[in-house]
Amino acid sequence: MVVCLFSSCVYDSERACLFKNCTGDTLVIGASRYAEIDSVCLQLCSDFSSPHTEAIAFWRGSDDIEIIEPDSIGVIDVDYLFAKTDTLYFFLVKYGKVKKYSLDEIRDKKLFGKCIVTRDVDGKFDRNIRYMEP
Repeated sequence: MVVCLFSSCVYDSERACLFKNCTGDTLVIGASRYAEIDSVCLQLCSDFSSPHTEAIAFWRGSDDIEIIEPDSIGVIDVDYLFAKTDTLYFFLVKYGKVKKYSLDEIRDKKLFGKCIVTRDVDGKFDRNIRYMEP
């Protein structure tokens, strides 16, 4: 069983990029190549089996959401991450806010955090998601 689990992680790591939620909050995390929350086109998934671009339900108004718990891993499609950009924006919404407010209210009331990740000279990204100072 351990060998099967390890094999699936190796396979998934070839097509997925892993980020750790270092905020201490349970979050819904949207990713974008642009600095505006309305530009989110990818959601971090909590499951290695689904790091696909169609996993953006909350950001499109659906109740189906992916949460990333504190100190756990969020997964996104590696093709999105490395597609002709050196900067990636994560929009962080606390799970409690997602359950209480609509996306429009979250945006209008600025009930979200942001984490900006940039590629270094070696082409690597910081894999730790934290709130950024305003």
